[in-house]
Amino acid sequence: MERRAERPWDGDPDFPEYKASFVRDYSGPYAIQWPGKRWSTRSRPVSDPLIWAHLEGKYWLGTKAPWYPRFAYVDLDDPDEATLDRVTGTLGLSEGQYHVCTSPSYPETGNVHLIFAPRYRGKPATKKLIRTVLESRVRRSGGELYPQTRRKFRLPFGRDQYILDVADGELCAPLPYGWREALQWVFKVEPLALERFPHQLDLGLAAPAAHWTRRKEAEQLLEHGLLGPGTRHDSCLTLAIYLFRLNWDTSDTRAKLKWWMKTRHNRFSKEVNRGRWWVVHREIDDIASWVYETYGRGGIYPDTTHNIEGWITPKDMRFIGEVFPGSIVNQRRLFKLISYYRPRSVYPWVFIPRWRWFEISDKRSYRKFRADLENRGLLDSDHRYKIGEFSKRFRLHLPAATSLDRIEEDSRAIQNFPEAALRSFGGPREVRDALRLSRLATWRLFEAFQIGYT
Repeated sequence: MERRAERPWDGDPDFPEYKASFVRDYSGPYAIQWPGKRWSTRSRPVSDPLIWAHLEGKYWLGTKAPWYPRFAYVDLDDPDEATLDRVTGTLGLSEGQYHVCTSPSYPETGNVHLIFAPRYRGKPATKKLIRTVLESRVRRSGGELYPQTRRKFRLPFGRDQYILDVADGELCAPLPYGWREALQWVFKVEPLALERFPHQLDLGLAAPAAHWTRRKEAEQLLEHGLLGPGTRHDSCLTLAIYLFRLNWDTSDTRAKLKWWMKTRHNRFSKEVNRGRWWVVHREIDDIASWVYETYGRGGIYPDTTHNIEGWITPKDMRFIGEVFPGSIVNQRRLFKLISYYRPRSVYPWVFIPRWRWFEISDKRSYRKFRADLENRGLLDSDHRYKIGEFSKRFRLHLPAATSLDRIEEDSRAIQNFPEAALRSFGGPREVRDALRLSRLATWRLFEAFQIGYT
């Protein structure tokens, strides 16, 4: 009886559930880390006392993943709101399909782990299949996927490992749950179905090229359709890049590719021949999203003269001076917003994702800037959005103008605020009067151009 009293895990009803969920490979080796020290590896089997000490907070235990893991993790180092949105959007995780847990270094580094439950056709997937389907997606979104084949991973819910409260995609305070309560919360997450992801999406394009050489190939594909079996993914990628460079909107590109596949598949696609159109359409959506996010952030110029990254007109520059007279910071923000909005203003509402607002302003002030425009009656918001599918939509009330009025040089849109101001108003003095800037602010505005101002 005394010996049984020394083994508290024997009488704990939650301990077997924890082991079955996270520690199903007892063969070892395992890794152990004492507080304030580095990880060390022990070539021994994993035991119940080791796991219990981890849960009691004496040290941290890292083990190999089982062949059929119940849960997978994304390791995020110092993430911000955009990082979490990007990861959940890339994986198609909605609320209720994941939890965010702190790493022990969270107070100093902000590191967190996103935990979710991958399944393949309703059953736990092998760790090899999880990595085959998700690894490249997670890597592109800025995280590191676990389980891995050889590397060990820190077991959850030990010392300083808490579930974080997540509200509207923002990381809030850690929740005061012990490992038992945290275990029940992760059991409630809805599974992520791996079968809906295309396994061939990783096409080896680490970064977009500045000079694209497949335009003729894209035009031939558009006219003649698929040229052989096993070419659907690469052909859709080629056409998605081609339409991006022609300044097509994301939704129009998806619709065009789906129409093209329906009318030009030439019976070369196995999925089409099987009638699995839902698979084809989902993969087209994934490819289009990847192209527009990757190329849109890469500063790649389209092949036509109107730049998809944005353009602005002299009327807009005067409008900026009237809305924010003398405020050079807000003038620059409004300049970036209008530049992004103008080429998309043919649509009644424009999708503006959160990461784009961070580029326009920053993550600390973009809400205030957006609210300021809304209070002035210049910006309307449609607050409906769905993570991984579409962002919030906005309508910006601007002076009437067309792409023929844009400020440009050598058929390229000018996206630099000081240069656009000079071309709109003539010289530094005229810029100062139009934007109602102080002498010091005007001097700083043109200091980088080495333009004298007195």
